[in-house]
Amino acid sequence: DLNGRSDSFSEYNFSVQQAVRSVKVGGKICLILPEGFFSNLQDEILRKYVTNHCKILAIVSLPRGVFKVGTEVRQVRRGRRTASMKMSILYAEKVKEVKDGEGIDLSGANLDYPVFLANVTPSESTRGEINTWLEPKLSLVLEQWRAWQARQSLTEPSEVKIESLKKVLEKKHRKEKREKLLFKITSKKPEAPKYKKKVTSKILLF
Repeated sequence: DLNGRSDSFSEYNFSVQQAVRSVKVGGKICLILPEGFFSNLQDEILRKYVTNHCKILAIVSLPRGVFKVGTEVRQVRRGRRTASMKMSILYAEKVKEVKDGEGIDLSGANLDYPVFLANVTPSESTRGEINTWLEPKLSLVLEQWRAWQARQSLTEPSEVKIESLKKVLEKKHRKEKREKLLFKITSKKPEAPKYKKKVTSKILLF
């Protein structure tokens, strides 16, 4: 890569990068990744690649064994990541176009915004088809996600709403200022009229 660190080719890396590249800005990406993707040092560059171009909306941790036995992620010279590993659903929105030849900033984290996190626990009985117990749990997560999104839309007003609110507050402030001035004028006590002191003199005649 362009940061002086070796990053051997793998289908795993390529598929994640291709998913980010193929989506338009504003489009959504949904990936199923090994849970180690979010913490492993060897995935740091790939992790930064995703966060540099996408806003992470949600991460849903899945229980072990939700995929068919034998499912694996192959990486050249890095062994295999089997289906028995913990996997997670990554849901993101692309916010920045990928430019050929650009480097990846490895300093600091870009997740300075709220992210929806959920953990799907395994059922007490996992006999039979996986979807019989997994789908109801995922449906519950979806309901929680929608409720969380609704709360976020209320706590994160748009710039238009903020400007409108500023105008309302400024108008209210001007009105209060006028009312205070008017009250000050009307509440001022009238001064008592000043009368000129009469000077009288008496003339005595002898």
